[in-house]
Amino acid sequence: MYSRLSSIRSRVLVTLIGSLGLAFLAFVLGIGQYVSFVRWTTTTVESTARLAEVPLALSRMVSAFETYTNTGNQEFRELFWNESAAIQSALDDIRGMHRNSPRLSAFQRSLSTMFEYYRRSAGSIIELSVYDAAVYSELRFLRLVGNRIILRAQELVVGTVDLSSQQHAAVLSHTQAVVNRLTLGIVSLFALLILGSIALIRDLSAHLDRVEQTARRLSLGDWNVPDLAETRYGELSSVADAFNEMKHNIIDFVASIEKNAELDARLHREQLANAEKEKLLRQTQLNALQQQINPHFLFNTLNLISRTAMFNDTESTIALVEAISRILRFNLDNGSRTVQLSQELEILHSYIFVQETRFEGRVKIVLSVDQNVPDLEVPPMILQPLVENSIIHGLKNRRTGATVRVAVICEGGLVRITISDNGCGISHERMRELEEQDESAAAGRPSIGLANVRSRLRLAYGEAGMLSLDSAPGKGTEVTIRIPIPLEVSP
Repeated sequence: MYSRLSSIRSRVLVTLIGSLGLAFLAFVLGIGQYVSFVRWTTTTVESTARLAEVPLALSRMVSAFETYTNTGNQEFRELFWNESAAIQSALDDIRGMHRNSPRLSAFQRSLSTMFEYYRRSAGSIIELSVYDAAVYSELRFLRLVGNRIILRAQELVVGTVDLSSQQHAAVLSHTQAVVNRLTLGIVSLFALLILGSIALIRDLSAHLDRVEQTARRLSLGDWNVPDLAETRYGELSSVADAFNEMKHNIIDFVASIEKNAELDARLHREQLANAEKEKLLRQTQLNALQQQINPHFLFNTLNLISRTAMFNDTESTIALVEAISRILRFNLDNGSRTVQLSQELEILHSYIFVQETRFEGRVKIVLSVDQNVPDLEVPPMILQPLVENSIIHGLKNRRTGATVRVAVICEGGLVRITISDNGCGISHERMRELEEQDESAAAGRPSIGLANVRSRLRLAYGEAGMLSLDSAPGKGTEVTIRIPIPLEVSP
């Protein structure tokens, strides 16, 4: 058995998923960098626009104060307070905006201090009803302070725009550099993936060529061919082990045949003098002939595998090993739980492929599935044993024209599955025996049979899960399974 991580499929999937994962991570990082840049730019622009409102609002506030002190118009008094509130809100919104610039931070603190003084002083004068000389002197001073506040606000806006431009250029350059590095990383990653794929294909081709050459030499009787070496690919290692084992078995049998042949020749040279020696000679000859059958069978099997490797470029050999592996893995992984009907049909496809390859067209297995059949949960391995029974028992006496049909249809509230063959059929006595088999009989059998499938259907569905058998000598056999469709998955 080989580790799943040593299989060709696993290596390819791990490499592909890892590469795509890294590429996706790089893409996400690039998008995150871009989003961060856009967010910073948006925040900076909004803060700068908010700051740009301050000089205009200060001009309107100072103008409203001076107009009110000259005319006493209450509308300008309200305008003064509204503008001062708007200025205070804007200064609150941009607080901390210049934390990275000591110069602009000092400008902002100075602006806030001057504005607070102006608003407090102007507010006190607005509340007076009579102005004296001290008030007029304060008005002249506030006029100077107002102009200075406006100038300081304008200087702060200009400095902020200059700093934002510098910061924007620096952030843009940094973002572009990060995106360029990520793009280069993605391109390099995919280049490595392509190069790795090419190297993997070349390595696999070299291993498959060695398997094909070894199979061809063995089929021609060249037993001196070296053993196939282990590879880092589990599937190819399994094929290599099978070839090596068969080669050594055949060599051992050939040596045994040669040994018996040598004994036969010696017995003939000695001209056996009695019947016991003649009997021994006949027995030796019989043993030699009997042992020739096994090498003959192994020659044919090896020749079939070698032809598959030569004519199909080893793809059929690998497909056969993978199909058997899927069947064994399905058996091991799903021994006690339910599976989807689609999975059961998929593993049946693999079994059909193995059997049709084995019988080379002497057995035809037809599978048809109604497209309206829902994907139910069923006990595992309920179809393969029934198909196997049809092949082994129903068709064992047919040399040609053997056919097994598997049909899956939706019938009312049931899914009906039929497995039928055109074999020799079952006698009435044997039919009664099969119908009377129960769960206890199935539990004592070493393999999964008809009674075992019936028992597991009864455990899963009660009496609703029915298995019936219809057969007669010379008319073939049909096994029917009826599985109830749950209401939540009814079509």
